[in-house]
Amino acid sequence: MSTVYLCIGTPKTGTTALQSFMRENEKLLNEQGYAFPQLNIGLKGIFRDRNAHFLVNYITQDNNDEHKLKQKELNEKAYGELEKCGKKFENIILSDEQIWYRCNYEEKFWERLKEDFGKIDCKVKVVVYLRRQDMIVQSLWNQLIKMHRRKIHTFEESLEINDYDYFPLDYFKQLKNIEEHIGKDNLIVRVYEKKQLKNQSLYEDYFDIMGVKLNEKFTYNQVAGNVGLTGNYIEIKRIINGVTDYREMEDFLCRPIINASIYGNSIEPQKKVSFFSYDEQIEFLNKYEKSNNQVAKYYLNKNTGLFEEEIKEFPKWKVDNKKMYRDVIISMTEVFCRQQQQIQDLQNKYNEISDIRKKLDEEKRRLESVYNSAIFRLYRKIRYMVKKQK
Repeated sequence: MSTVYLCIGTPKTGTTALQSFMRENEKLLNEQGYAFPQLNIGLKGIFRDRNAHFLVNYITQDNNDEHKLKQKELNEKAYGELEKCGKKFENIILSDEQIWYRCNYEEKFWERLKEDFGKIDCKVKVVVYLRRQDMIVQSLWNQLIKMHRRKIHTFEESLEINDYDYFPLDYFKQLKNIEEHIGKDNLIVRVYEKKQLKNQSLYEDYFDIMGVKLNEKFTYNQVAGNVGLTGNYIEIKRIINGVTDYREMEDFLCRPIINASIYGNSIEPQKKVSFFSYDEQIEFLNKYEKSNNQVAKYYLNKNTGLFEEEIKEFPKWKVDNKKMYRDVIISMTEVFCRQQQQIQDLQNKYNEISDIRKKLDEEKRRLESVYNSAIFRLYRKIRYMVKKQK
C-alpha cells in the first residue's frame, strides 16, 4: 500500500514555491521512493504542478449535476494514473491549496476521497499549514482585487459583507471536520511561522513530515510567487473592476497592472502596511483566539497558543493621491506595452503565414508545371500512337 501525502494549503503558505521545488527535483525525489506525478488528464497548464487540483476542479458552490458528472469523469482519469504510480512508488505527493476551502462545497468530500484512494490501495495523510487569520484575509482581499474583475469592494466593505465566508477561518472546526473522516493520526498540522518551522526553513519542515532527506544535490531556484498588488495599484485595479463593460470581458488588464506594481515597487519600494488599523487587527484576531488555542492544544500539544509571532503595528494602507498620476501613467504604459507586444506577435504570425502561403503558391505553380508537362507528354504520346495505328 502506498502513502499519499495530500497537501491542502492553506493559501499563501509557500505552496507555489514547494510545488516548483518538487517539480525541479522530481528525479531526486523518485530516487528516495517519492513521486510528485504530473497527471495528464486534460487540465490547464497552470495545474501542472498543482497535481491535486483534480479533486476539486469542478466542485463549486453551485455544485450542479453537470459539474458532478464532469468531476466524476476527471476523478476516474486521475485515479487511473495514480494507481499506476502507486505500483512504482511507496509515497505519492499531491498538492493544491484550494482544497482547504473547496472541499466544503461537497458534503461527503472527505468520505469519498478516502474511499476512492482506498480502491487504488493508497492511504491518505493530509498536510496543512496554518497562517494567522488577519494575514490570510488581507492576502485574500488583495488577490480578489487583482484577479477577479467583478470584485470592487474596499477592504473594510469586504469585511462588513463577509466576503470571506467561503474560506474556513475557524481552523479548529475545519480540522475536526477533516479528522472525522481520515483520522487524527493522518492529519498533520503545521504553523506557517518561521520560528515554528524546522531550522526556520519551510523546505526542511515540509519534507521532514514525509521523511525525504534533503541534500546538496537538491536545487533551489528562485520562483516568482503569487505577487500581490502594492500601493496605488490596488486602488487602480479596484476601480477598473467596477467599470461595467470591463466586468463583462476577460480580465486583460490584470497582468499589466501586476507588472506596473512590480515596476513601481522597484523604483520606490513600498513600506510595510496593513489593511487593518492595529485595533481592528486585534479585534479581528480575538474572534479566532479560542479556536486557535484549541488547535494548538489538541493537534500540537501546545499551551502557549497557536501563533507566536508578535502582532506588529503597521501604518494603515491608504491611497497616495500625490503619486496617483505617476502610477496611472506607469499602469497605462504597461497596458500599451502589452498591447504592442500582442500586435507584434500577431504581425510575426502574419508574416510566418505569409511566408508559408508564398511557399505553397510556389509549390502549387511547380506542381502545375509538372502536371501540365506530364499531360502534354501524354497527349503527344497518345497522338503518336493514334497516327501509328492509322
